[in-house]
Amino acid sequence: FAIINDALDEIDQADVIDTPTVAIDGKRYYDTALMPSFILDQMTHTECQMFAVLEDGQAFPGQGVVSTYRTGYGVGLGEGILATKRIRYQKVRPNVWKRAMLGGFGRKEKGASILQAKRLFPFLAMKIGKNHNRAEALLLCLYGKQIFGRK
Repeated sequence: FAIINDALDEIDQADVIDTPTVAIDGKRYYDTALMPSFILDQMTHTECQMFAVLEDGQAFPGQGVVSTYRTGYGVGLGEGILATKRIRYQKVRPNVWKRAMLGGFGRKEKGASILQAKRLFPFLAMKIGKNHNRAEALLLCLYGKQIFGRK
């Protein structure tokens, strides 16, 4: 989950936060009881109008049924929370935002997202670490700001 203050032209007011999950028998599950307040708490740190960008999950050839289900479940959960809280949002396909944000880097390489996020958000480099999910959340958020943000 990433946040960028859309009221400013700069991107130096950004943060990335891990989505709340719980571990059960070695598997991670969304903490559905915590997610609505978590999302609202994170998005109200800025005084600008709230807007979210969700990655529109998709199935890939050879991808397992469980993995495909979890991806769709996560998108639906996020979409439901945003709609219930009346927060405007836009869904974007992964290949669209990755093409725009990763340019010449390999779009399928997790390392490319980490490298690009650290270049664009050097003040968050330690927080990004080796976590491609944090890196991709920031890049998706920046893509949303650039494409759907205030004009």
